[in-house]
Amino acid sequence: MKKNLIYATLLSLLFAGCEGVQPAASISTTLSGLIEGSTLTVAVGDKNYTLSQDGTYILKGTGPSDTLAIVNVTNDPNRPSNSMTIQSCALPSEANDTNVLEEINYSIVLKEINGTNTQHKTNDTNETNETKMLTESSPPSAHASSVDTLEITCKRIAFFNTYEVLRVTDGTSAGTTVIHGTEESNQTSPTYLTILGNRLFFAAKYDENNATTTLWVSDGTSEGTHTLENNITLPLSLTAIGESLYFRAIDGVHGSELWTSDGTIAGTKMVADIYEGSSSSTPDSFVKMGNSIYFGAYTATAGRELYSYDLTLKSLELVDIVAGSGNSSPQYLTLFDNALYFSATTPTTGRELYKYHPRTGVEFLGNIKSGTGDSSPTYFTPLGERLYFKATGDNIGTELFFYDGTSINPIDINSGIESSLPSELTVFNNSIYFSANNGGYGVELYHVNPSTQMLIDINTGASGSSATQLMVIGDKLYFGADDGVHGRELWQSDGSSTTIAADVVSGATGSNTYLLTASGSTLYFYAITNYPALWRYDSNGTTQPIKRLY
Repeated sequence: MKKNLIYATLLSLLFAGCEGVQPAASISTTLSGLIEGSTLTVAVGDKNYTLSQDGTYILKGTGPSDTLAIVNVTNDPNRPSNSMTIQSCALPSEANDTNVLEEINYSIVLKEINGTNTQHKTNDTNETNETKMLTESSPPSAHASSVDTLEITCKRIAFFNTYEVLRVTDGTSAGTTVIHGTEESNQTSPTYLTILGNRLFFAAKYDENNATTTLWVSDGTSEGTHTLENNITLPLSLTAIGESLYFRAIDGVHGSELWTSDGTIAGTKMVADIYEGSSSSTPDSFVKMGNSIYFGAYTATAGRELYSYDLTLKSLELVDIVAGSGNSSPQYLTLFDNALYFSATTPTTGRELYKYHPRTGVEFLGNIKSGTGDSSPTYFTPLGERLYFKATGDNIGTELFFYDGTSINPIDINSGIESSLPSELTVFNNSIYFSANNGGYGVELYHVNPSTQMLIDINTGASGSSATQLMVIGDKLYFGADDGVHGRELWQSDGSSTTIAADVVSGATGSNTYLLTASGSTLYFYAITNYPALWRYDSNGTTQPIKRLY
C-alpha cells in the first residue's frame, strides 16, 4: 500500500563537525498538505472491495484524537481492480492547529446489509443517511451481518537537502530516500525549498553536467519530481502566497522579473516586466496585504523601491519612497496591525523602520540611529500589540527593540554601548524567545513578556551554551545547546523547566546536533556519532537514528 504523506520543508544551513567533509544542508519548519494520487487497496479480512462510484468520504478517526479526515476518491480505470485512488486526504483543522500529530489512523466502516456491502459516511456524532456502494470482489463470508473496518493511515514526511541532493523521509530508514540527484555523484544543489498546497517547489540544477538552475516541483516521489521546463533560469525568492508561487526568474528575453506558478508548465508565467526589456528589476521580499502583493524592485528611473501588484486588476503600482532614481531598498516586509512594516533607507534618515498602508501612505517611524546612521532593523516578529525586532541604537549597540503602535522602545540586554546581538526571535508560550549575549554569560536563551530575562544559564560562566535553532512543537520549545558537560545536544523547554532532551553522544564531545524540521509531534535533526545521520525525536521522549547520510 502506497501511503498518503504530509510533508515539511527544510531550508539551507552549513553542517559543521564532519571529519573531512563540510556538506551543505537545508532546514525549515513549514508543514503543508498531502500528496495526491496515492493508491490504496481495500482489503478487509477475507473480502476485497472496490469503490463503485466517485465521491467524498468522511472518515472517523480511530487514533488518540478521534478526529476526522476528508478523502476525495476518484476511480481510475488503470488501477488494480481491488484499489481506489486517493485524490486528497486533508487533515482536520484541529489537528493542523495543534501541530502535534505525526500520523492519524482513520477507518471506513463496511457493513453487509442484506447481502449488499454499503459504506456509510460517518461524522463525530452519528452516521448520515448518505451511502456509497461497494462491490465485493471475493466470496462473501459466512457471517452475513458482520461489521468490518478499513484502516487508513496518513503520514507526514519531510524534505531536506544534504550533500547537495534532495531527500525525503517518513521517519523510517526505508522511507528515507533521495528523490533529486544521486548520492554517488549528481550534486544538483536544491535550494529555496517551498511548500505550496501538496507540492514542493525548489530551484536546482538539471544534473551535475548541466549547471543551469531552473524551477522544479515534487509530490514527494522520484517519479513525481520534475522541472517546469518553461525556459526560465535562476529562480530566486520562492514564496507561497495563497494558491500560487511567486518568485523572480529570467526567461532569455526579459531580465530577472516577477513570475508565478501553480505547479504546471502552462501555469508558470511572468506576472510583470517591471524593468522593461532585457534589464532586470530583481524583485524580492514578497508579501500579501489585502488583494495585492508587495515587494521591492528596481528600475533605472525609480531606483530600488516598494511596489504593489493588484491580483484582481492585474496592475502594478510604484510606491516611490526616495523620489527620482534614488534607492530606498525596502527589506524584510512584514504584516503587523493591518499595515506593512519594513526596513528602508533614505539620504536623511539612513536605514530605519518604515510603515506603509494604501490609505495613509508611507510613514517614517523614527531615527533609532540618529542622523544618517543605519539602525538596520531586522528579525521583525509580531506578538500581540507589539512588533519586536533587532536594531542598532545610539549608545546601546545592537539590541532588541519593539514598536507598540506609538513609539519605538529599546530593550538593552547588554547594558551600555556593547551589543547583545539578539537573534532567532521565536514566538512561544505567548512570549518572544531568542538567543542573546548579555556580556557576562555568553550566548544563552532569553524571553520577553513583557519583561526580559534569561531563561536559564545552561553553560555557566562567560562561554555560553550557544543556544540556537529555536523550534516550537506543540507545548515545547526545542533548540541546540552545549552545557559544557554533554557537548552540543538537543534541549527542550516548556517555559518553566528547561532540560536536555537527547544526549546522542555521551560525554563532552556531543553530537553536533542541528535541528532540521518539526513534523507533527516528531522533530528531525542531524547528528554525528561515528558518521553523520538523520535522527528523530518524538514528543514521548524517544530518540532514534533513521539513516546514515553518506
